[in-house]
Parts: sequence; C-alpha cells; structure tokens
Amino acid sequence: MPRAGYKTSEKSVVNNILRYANKHNNCFLYKYHGGRYASNGFPDLFGAIDGTFIGIECKSPNGRLTVLQKKTLDELGSKGAVVGIARSIDDFKEIIAKHNLQLQ
Repeated sequence: MPRAGYKTSEKSVVNNILRYANKHNNCFLYKYHGGRYASNGFPDLFGAIDGTFIGIECKSPNGRLTVLQKKTLDELGSKGAVVGIARSIDDFKEIIAKHNLQLQ
C-alpha cells in the first residue's frame, strides 16, 4: 500500500508484480521493453504459469488502456492466453485465480 500522498506509478506496479511472481518456480514473467522495432500495444508483462501464456498490462491507479492495448489483449485472450489489467499485485493475483492458475 502506498504511503499517504504517494501515487503508485506504473513502473512500481510492474516491478512489484515481477518480484512477486518470479519467486515462484512455476512462473516466468518478463518485462516487455518497447523500442524502435517493438510492436506497440503488447502487454507490459508476458510469460507463463505452468505452461499457460499470460499477458498483463500494468497501469497506475488512474492509467487507461489505449485502443491498441485493448485490441491486443482481446486478440491474445481469444487465442487462449490469460490476459488482464493489473494496477497492483492483488489485481495480478485475481487475474490468475480467475483462470485457476496457482503460483507454487
């Protein structure tokens, strides 16, 4: 929980989720770094839990998805990936629990 008067940044959401998830043996998450040759709209975090592909778009508490980010998450989800928007570790936990994935 952030300190009073402190706003949670997207970067801190990303780092907190990465630290939490990657301490579990059955999970691999990677931060997607955009750049000149990168695809726009790809989720901030991607990887797998027990062989299931996951794509997580991280946002600050007031951050909004772009049209392209929504389209990409919808496309990945339609292909069987577990996708979601996380503004906190608790959001990440809810996304994976909703899909019956457990970190071990």
